[in-house]
Amino acid sequence: AVMDTGDGLVFPPPLGKEVNLIFPSSPPSKRSFYNGLSVLADEVKDRFGDSVDIFVDNKLVNKDDDVCNADFYPLQTEHSFLAGSDEQRLQTLLQAFSKESTSVIVCGRGGYGAIRLFPLLTEGVLDKLVPCLGRHRFVGFSDATFLHNMFRIAYAERYPGSHLVTIHGPMPMLDSFWLPGRDENRMQMF
Repeated sequence: AVMDTGDGLVFPPPLGKEVNLIFPSSPPSKRSFYNGLSVLADEVKDRFGDSVDIFVDNKLVNKDDDVCNADFYPLQTEHSFLAGSDEQRLQTLLQAFSKESTSVIVCGRGGYGAIRLFPLLTEGVLDKLVPCLGRHRFVGFSDATFLHNMFRIAYAERYPGSHLVTIHGPMPMLDSFWLPGRDENRMQMF
């Protein structure tokens, strides 16, 4: 479902049936996490009804749950300023991209940590990851800029003449996403 415009630009497909929040860098505060997840869930429901599922680190958020009372908060105390070990964050990223169904993969927040994945992104890992990149819409900024660049470079190396388009866009766990009057920011990811 990749859209190649014929001029070498490879655009991600439109939203399928999933939005997957991942944390390849720092974790959000609990307040920012629950506010961002709640606003994202409302936005998805308002725009797409119940046809789109929301995942946090590849775990389905039950539509009947009160997201603020559900156990989806990604902070693991043993990693303090990271949302998990480097290996855990890489596995979450790889699992998100390996899904067959088209989805929007959104970095929950930036901070620090994505660059630490660089030594783990071996040629073997990239050989498995790159063919999956065009099936999903990847959104984020800040620390996720490293991932945007890595994905684009690896894609161009494996598919000469093709240029993968990713979205340098809003992340739900930042105040600028869930504060009133920021609707235009939220529209960018879909």
